[in-house]
Amino acid sequence: MPSSAQRTGAQGEAEAERYLRTLGYGVIDRHFTCRFGELDLVATDQKELVFIEVKQRRSVHFGTPEESITRRKLERLASAIEVYRSAHPEFDHWTYRLDLIIIDESNDKEIRHLRGLSPQETSSYSHAQ
Repeated sequence: MPSSAQRTGAQGEAEAERYLRTLGYGVIDRHFTCRFGELDLVATDQKELVFIEVKQRRSVHFGTPEESITRRKLERLASAIEVYRSAHPEFDHWTYRLDLIIIDESNDKEIRHLRGLSPQETSSYSHAQ
């Protein structure tokens, strides 16, 4: 039986997928797992491959979703992206990026979409919109 956190995560990912589809993205993969971790969603945005980390929070008691994306987390996601790209040579010539989608349940399920995250800019995430 899934834990409460797993159910919340699955609900957040489903909500993020619905949001992405309204923007015209095509979701092509979910829960890609390798030794570096998991990529929540993989989508296409025209001819760009987009790797999406989804964070859903009911409160900020344990910190904001942005604060959970540390430099180490971004480095692990970057490694997982490289594994995915190696496993999918059909996307060799596509540009790619890493996005963060935050679903804030404490604010009427507000969705924030931060595009193009990189390990060099971690400290600015909590202020980006």
